[in-house]
Amino acid sequence: MSLRQRPPMRRRKSRPTWLLAVVIPLVALVVIGVGFGVYTLMRSGDSASPEASTSAAPCPSTPAIAVAPLPDPTEIRVNVYNATYLKGLAASTAAELKTRGFLIKDVGNDPKKLPITGVAEIRYGPKTQTSAQLLQYYFPGAELINDGRRGKLIDIALGTGFRPIPAQPKINDQVAMRAVPSPTAGACASPAASGLAGSADNGSPPAPTPVAS
Repeated sequence: MSLRQRPPMRRRKSRPTWLLAVVIPLVALVVIGVGFGVYTLMRSGDSASPEASTSAAPCPSTPAIAVAPLPDPTEIRVNVYNATYLKGLAASTAAELKTRGFLIKDVGNDPKKLPITGVAEIRYGPKTQTSAQLLQYYFPGAELINDGRRGKLIDIALGTGFRPIPAQPKINDQVAMRAVPSPTAGACASPAASGLAGSADNGSPPAPTPVAS
């Protein structure tokens, strides 16, 4: 082959300009869309602050629960019995109750002569239910026993779990909290209700739960 005779060179085919005009805008739109989506996610994450997520909606006002008023200690007559082997327990407890205003009738050993391992048993009848509830503040953890008696005399039988009677100011505070409203089931808990729950854990007596003998 002669040097003068060169093979014809193939001419490169040029891409049509209309294809580039379509592809480039599409790529640009995809990039912009992805960037906008990432920006939106980051912005929404910043706006959901911990305070906004943990703050509870304001609770609607709840009417106070109607409870029967408790009588004054000067209106309550009690017998104080000792159901333990600790001598003088009934006498010392009766003397303390007398200084708090209660009317003391009989003091001695428990006539039932049965062991009581709890704080005490408060035995009452239908006419003295609120009086027994008041006494439970003086004997936190005591068992309320409605034995169906007809009179208004209440028996307090002290058990081996007896603890000294709380100070009167503390009892007064707990009695005053009886009518504080509490949220209904399923409602949000207000800070006031949370505070009350905390005080209940710190020694407040439980709600009276009468036990029929």
